[in-house]
Amino acid sequence: MSELNENPFVLLDGSQWSHSELLERMQDDDFYYGYLGKASLSSSSVKLLNQSPKAYQSYLNKGSEESSALTNGKLVHMLILEPHKVQDTFEIVDVKSKATKTFKEAEASNPSKAVVTADEFRNAQNMMNALMGCKQVEDIITNCTYEPAGFGYVAGIPFRAKADMIHANGSIYDIKTTSDIESFRYSAKKY
Repeated sequence: MSELNENPFVLLDGSQWSHSELLERMQDDDFYYGYLGKASLSSSSVKLLNQSPKAYQSYLNKGSEESSALTNGKLVHMLILEPHKVQDTFEIVDVKSKATKTFKEAEASNPSKAVVTADEFRNAQNMMNALMGCKQVEDIITNCTYEPAGFGYVAGIPFRAKADMIHANGSIYDIKTTSDIESFRYSAKKY
C-alpha cells in the first residue's frame, strides 16, 4: 500500500497525481465526472469502448445523453445518498407533461440541471421512503460510507470508481432502480 501513496498516478493525459490528492479531488463531482471522465477509464467508459471506439469518442466530445429513466434513477439515488445535492442538481417543475411550454422553458433556463416534473419528484421520494422504511435496509444505510471513490490501474491503465455504499463490514452496495419490475431480477444479474 505504501507504493500506492509514494508513486504518482499517470493519467491518460500524461498528468501525474498523488493517490491522496486524487482521492481528495474525486469527492468533487465536477472533477470526478468531468476531468477524470476524460483522463481515466471507468466501467461505463469501457462499455462504450466495447461498443465501439466511435461511441467512446462521441461520449468524450459530447457527453452522454440521459434518458428519463436514467434521470429518475439518478434522482432516487441522490435522494437516498446525497440529499444535500438535490436542489443544485435538479429543477422540479409543477406540470403534468414534459411537453408543456413551462417544462421546456425550465430546461432552457437551467442547462446545468436535470429538469423533472413534480410527479416524478414525488415518485422518487416515495421510492426513497419505501427503501428507508425497510428494517433490513436501515442497518445497511446507517452503517455505510456513501460514495467512496477509488483509483488504481487495471492492466496498466488508470481507472476511477465510486461505490454507492461500503458497509462497515466491507460489503459493497449499489442502488438500482428499474422501470420494469418483472425483469429486474434479470437486469440486476446483468448489471
